[in-house]
Amino acid sequence: MRFASMIFMTLSILGCSETSTPRPPTFPSPPVSTPSPQPTPPQSNLIAIRGFVITPIGECIEGATVEVVAGPTTGQKATQKLPCDTARYSGGFLFDEGVPAGDWGEIWLRASAPGYVSQEYNLSQWPWDVVARLTLHPTGR
Repeated sequence: MRFASMIFMTLSILGCSETSTPRPPTFPSPPVSTPSPQPTPPQSNLIAIRGFVITPIGECIEGATVEVVAGPTTGQKATQKLPCDTARYSGGFLFDEGVPAGDWGEIWLRASAPGYVSQEYNLSQWPWDVVARLTLHPTGR
C-alpha cells in the first residue's frame, strides 16, 4: 500500500510539472471562419467635369449650357442646375458620364446662355480637381 501511495504521489507531482507533455483538449476546437473576399469595385479612368457658369460678379446664370466642343467626349452637353451656390459647390453643371483621365489632349468647353456672349475655355490647362468657373459677359443689348 505504501508503494502505491508513492507511485500516486510521484505521478501527481509529474503531472503538475511545467515540463510535462501538453495534452490535447477533450473537446474539438470550433472551426475558424475566414470572411469571404469582397469583390473589388471596377476601376474607372473617367473623371467628372463640374463647375459653374457665372456673371463677372460671380452670380450663377440661369439657363446656361456647357458643351464639349473638342476632346475625347465632343458633343456632351450639360445644363446648369439652379439654385446654384459657388461657395457651397451646389448646383452648377456636371458632366456625370465622365471624361477619360490621364493624357486628355485638348479639351475645349463652350459656355453659353441667352443674353450672354458665348465663351470657349481650354480645360486641358486646368488641374482636374478644380471646379471650373466659366464667366460670361452680357451681350450689351
